[in-house]
This record gives sequence, structure tokens and C-alpha cells, in this order.
Amino acid sequence: MPLIYKFCETCGARYGTFRSQRKHCSNACRQRAYRESQATTVHDETTLTLQFGRVTVKLVDLDPASDKESLRRTIIEVLGPELIEQATALKP
Repeated sequence: MPLIYKFCETCGARYGTFRSQRKHCSNACRQRAYRESQATTVHDETTLTLQFGRVTVKLVDLDPASDKESLRRTIIEVLGPELIEQATALKP
């Protein structure tokens, strides 16, 4: 099985793996992602969390009727691709 290079979903670091399902570069990032997912499930309808490498954008107390996909697109548009690219490239 060949070595696959991927980017960590938590910190954005590039890492090599032999497992195609692996999403995180280390156990620390895997645990951090799990803890963050558990923390946001309580306010799932009123919270929107976007992760760009090590930078997290978190909106809380949203109107449950608001369109989260539209908000996500607006945030990405406002931040701009350059800033998102720089945030994703940050090392842990």
C-alpha cells in the first residue's frame, strides 16, 4: 500500500499515512477534534464553527432559522482566499 499525503482536518498540517481513512496528523489532533465536536453538539442549531487550519471561526447564538450554508459562504468570501490559505498553512 503506497504512502498517501494528506492535510490534517484539525490543524492543517501535511502528513503521510498508509491509511486512506485517516483524517488527523496525530492522536492529539484527533482528540481535539472529538472534544470540539462534543462541545458544539449542545448548541448545534445555534452554532456555526468553521475550521481553517489552526484558525477557528465560531458563531454562536444564531437564529435557528438562519441558513448556515449561506453564512459559511459569506464568511469565506469576507475573509478572502489569501487569508484562508495562510491560516491553513500555519504549523501546529
